[in-house]
Amino acid sequence: MAHTKGPWKVYHCEDEERAYVGIDIPNHCPKYVCRVSGWGDDYLRDLEQQDNAKLIAAAPRMIDALKQVAPLVDNWVNGSGDDDMCAWAEALLSIQEAIRSAD
Repeated sequence: MAHTKGPWKVYHCEDEERAYVGIDIPNHCPKYVCRVSGWGDDYLRDLEQQDNAKLIAAAPRMIDALKQVAPLVDNWVNGSGDDDMCAWAEALLSIQEAIRSAD
């Protein structure tokens, strides 16, 4: 079974103690992937839940980055590939983008 294609983003609900992670659908309401509860009176818990929501929303970028780097690492470990520095650089950029989106 496939997951909902990204990019995912966090939608804050001002009138509720929760946020949703989902995708934009043009001319329609967002499609929600999950709900992150826990917003409210506890400031530190609020920050933790916001960070959890951002981490969940970064999942599609993370899996894409892992899929990009996995064959490069496999070739390097097994000694069966060449050192394509452009491919490594592109993979590193994807990894850095995924990390930034989760921070």
